Amino acid sequence: DGFIDRASGDIWLSSTNSLTYLNQQTYFGTGTLQDPYYGDFDYIFGHLIPAKTIVHLGGGIFWTKGWNRTNANAYQIPAGVTVQGESEEFTTIRRATNYTGYVQQNVTLLHSDDSNITIRNLTLDCNAFDFYSRNWSNSIGGVALNGNGETLEHVTDINGLGLQFAPEGFQLVVGYYGRSGNKVIGCTVSNFMGTYGDGVAPTGDCLVEGNNVYFPVQPAGRPYLPLFGINVVASSGGSMVVGNHVFGGGHKREYRTRKHS
Repeated sequence: DGFIDRASGDIWLSSTNSLTYLNQQTYFGTGTLQDPYYGDFDYIFGHLIPAKTIVHLGGGIFWTKGWNRTNANAYQIPAGVTVQGESEEFTTIRRATNYTGYVQQNVTLLHSDDSNITIRNLTLDCNAFDFYSRNWSNSIGGVALNGNGETLEHVTDINGLGLQFAPEGFQLVVGYYGRSGNKVIGCTVSNFMGTYGDGVAPTGDCLVEGNNVYFPVQPAGRPYLPLFGINVVASSGGSMVVGNHVFGGGHKREYRTRKHS
């Protein structure tokens, strides 16, 4: 029964014709398991996803324009929402290109300033090839959750961008100054195309466990390449960083930590 599905706080999305309907501000379906929403992914998230729901993404590619601060129509994930795919292998959210307001801008695929959001079991494809080939000085990252109690679990981030010394290409971001209770567990960052970025970038107190970051290798003879696998900032109450692996990059330490008053 569709009403029972929705009343339980679960919403289903299908990737059917996701690219065709992107930017069309339209949708189909009722959001149930039997009749999932499909259509304009950004429109659906901006208008049909209430707080404190579980959003089930089916297999395939969900296309998004992403989020940037200059575009008033960009959506944010509401508080308390869980976004979960079938797995990192089968569910992908991919950035689309060539949309007015999103060209030569800093873009994040998923963004929220609210708290208690969970994203799990999916891949975020920043698809930054267009920016990289044109040498545009902008950053493209996977996710930025800026509240308390945020969780990233089994999320793969690929094809991000940040060029030295343009905006830093933060890929998996949780928290902000004074925030706590955040977690990044079992995630992967790979195929970063730029020269200035961070794999896992918590601000505030956070558990960072079991993540893998694969960055470009520092060229021979180059003294410094600002690629930081795990960058913990402003952790006043204490963060735990355990069981992570960083490959490549240009910083001589596996982790970088910064404290700000």
